[in-house]
Order: sequence, then C-alpha cells, then structure tokens
Amino acid sequence: MLAVDLDETGKLTMRLGINPETLYPTLSHVYTQGEQISKVVKKTDFGFDIIPGHPLLGALQDALEPGDERLLKKHLGPILADYDFVLLDARPGTHPLSYAALTAADYLIMPMRAQADSLKGVSQTIDFLRDVIWQDFNPDLKTVGILPVMVRRISPNALGVVKKARESWGNKVLDFEVPITDLFSKEFAEGKPAIILNPKHEASQAYMRLAKAVTKTIDGDRVKAKKAKAKK
Repeated sequence: MLAVDLDETGKLTMRLGINPETLYPTLSHVYTQGEQISKVVKKTDFGFDIIPGHPLLGALQDALEPGDERLLKKHLGPILADYDFVLLDARPGTHPLSYAALTAADYLIMPMRAQADSLKGVSQTIDFLRDVIWQDFNPDLKTVGILPVMVRRISPNALGVVKKARESWGNKVLDFEVPITDLFSKEFAEGKPAIILNPKHEASQAYMRLAKAVTKTIDGDRVKAKKAKAKK
C-alpha cells in the first residue's frame, strides 16, 4: 500500500515517526521541478510506503491554477502498478490538492466529526461532489461511505449527531463509529499507528472494519462489472 499525505502540516507523516522538514525531494518538487515521483516515496516501518506531507505543499496550493487538478493522477501514474491500494489523505474543503485527490481517486471515504456543524459540512460536501466533481472532474468516483469519527459515547449531543446523519443519509453512513480517545494522541507522540500500539482498542477495531468495508465495496464493484461485461 502507498499513502499520500497531501496536507502541508504533514500530520499523517508525523504520526508515522517521519519529520517532514528533513525530507528532500518532496511532492512539491515533482510539481515544480519535474522530480521523479519514485524519489519522493519513503518506506515506513509498518509495511507500507508513503509520499510524505511537507510545508512546501502550502505554497504549491497557492501556485496551482485551474486545470492543474488532474496533475496528481498524472504524477502518480508511473508508480500505481507497484501498489494494490493507494490512500490519498487530503484536507476537507475545496483546496486545490483536495480537488486533485477527488479527481484522482476511485473511492471516497468521508470522515464526519460527531459535532452539530459537521452535518452541514457533510451536506455541503455531497453537494460539491454532485455539482462539481461528478459533473466536471471524476464522474466515476464512488463513495465507500460517511465515517463518524471522534464520537464521545457518553455525550447525548454526539450520539444525536450520528443518529441525525443516519436519518439524513441512510446506509451512506457506515454502521460503526470511531470513538474519541487519547490513543490517537499517544499515536502521534510515539510515531506509531494506533493499530500497532493497541490493536484490540475499539478505535483500532473501527479502522479494521473500515478496511473491510473498503475491500467489500471494491470486490462488489468488480463482480458487478464482470456481470455487466458478460451480458454484452
């Protein structure tokens, strides 16, 4: 698997024990200097590779112009065959690299914090997908689902947000949640994934269920595609 950290803060990168500021070249140099994408890929200690985030991605976002949304998919092209899965980790919102991720992706996982204002954010994202991404950039993008995260189980407000989401979007909301926990703070401090630190923790188990949901969705689409091809 390859993870691609498209956030200039490099939070995913640092959670793996990698200091982004020590790295060269970076994804930004692939865009601006024609650096080979293979030189940006870093091995991790956890069985997968990463294209790290870096502060230079902030300047890159400001420099991207209309039409550059498709460049990420082009840049990743030479190494895609080396991986079974490529995870694009992008900031929420309509940032240029978020556009690029949605344009390059085959599937979308939409995290939703268990906060009242997140319901509006998800609704706006769905509208954005319908009116912009599916219309003009990536009509084949499919959704795995909306993933409730940072759910405080003892909070009626948090549980109410999750309930409202399921009432609004039905089975588009995944049938499990990621609880709020200090495990993720420990993960960041130690530079190890939560599933390595405590694989039996309910938060780790939730992400394992997410991985299974992704695989199930992809396998289901492949079966549908074969059936459709057989009918022709």
